[in-house]
Amino acid sequence: MRPHLLVFGLGLLPEAFVKADEPYHKGDSKTPSVQHDIRRLASCSVPERDNCAFYLSCLETAVPCGPEGYATAYGDHYCRKFQSVQQKFSDQGKVWVSNAMYCLQSKLVPYATGQKQASCDAIRKYAFGTHPFCYLDNGLCTLPPSDWLLILDTVGVEGLFGSVEALIATLEAAGGCVEFYLWLIRNHFIENAEGRITSKDA
Repeated sequence: MRPHLLVFGLGLLPEAFVKADEPYHKGDSKTPSVQHDIRRLASCSVPERDNCAFYLSCLETAVPCGPEGYATAYGDHYCRKFQSVQQKFSDQGKVWVSNAMYCLQSKLVPYATGQKQASCDAIRKYAFGTHPFCYLDNGLCTLPPSDWLLILDTVGVEGLFGSVEALIATLEAAGGCVEFYLWLIRNHFIENAEGRITSKDA
């Protein structure tokens, strides 16, 4: 039997016989596409701090919603806007931007990795529902007024919680936010909701 026939007869494939456009990796049984998916899922499971790539590379890739979807129109758009002005914030404000951005992305990990399935509208609703926690829990109401102004110039009042009504309801229910609420009213960002200014610690 010829040597090369013996090789094929034994089921052995010399590396020289592998096509040039299909590199052979000894001991690697995963296809390139599978390897890519594994790497993407790994990176999407833990968003990188101070990085906006998660929205398009992870969330939009997993659930394509187009230019009007949350990932593109809000998540990536405002993440990049915050990045562009982050150095203008106070030291406390810089920490808030970093923590809030990371929190917003982390809340969306189950959808970006395929652990949870949802429509574009459902993802948008869920994402805006995470804003109060991510903004307030990281200290929005304790920031200096100069940072509040930067935030509103960047994202707008409605951009904070999805609507003015949601913003007012959240601030009225949150503890420690009376100063921020009063500041918004004094500077004409919102109207006093029928004179009601309440707080858990008031």
